[in-house]
Amino acid sequence: MQSIKEILEIHGFDSVEDMPISYEIKLEVDGFMPLIIKKINEHRLSVAHYYEQNGDLMRDPEIIFDSQVWVAVEYHQDPFIRLRDENGLVDATAFALNTWDDNLKQQGFVEAAEQAASASPAHEVVV
Repeated sequence: MQSIKEILEIHGFDSVEDMPISYEIKLEVDGFMPLIIKKINEHRLSVAHYYEQNGDLMRDPEIIFDSQVWVAVEYHQDPFIRLRDENGLVDATAFALNTWDDNLKQQGFVEAAEQAASASPAHEVVV
């Protein structure tokens, strides 16, 4: 996902492998759900929009990528959709690489990353 790669570069990372595990980037753009990018293990990156419902965080969606090849291996859209395939989810990967990637850029998340990075030091963990 080109937009996510750009956001990582803005935050000082040449690749997902350069990020520490549990490192999280949270971006907010008015009118859209927050975007959370989080490294969850050696070669897994979670990219998700979240909203709150009855006090619970709901994913809309969350896609977990094998960051070595940028293939979706998990897809969650609360409350009912949960898909997982270590060999890759073809439809989720196509959605992420085409539609979602374009939407993130058009909605201003790359620009929000630029603003956030200039306001805080590189590699600062957002909690």
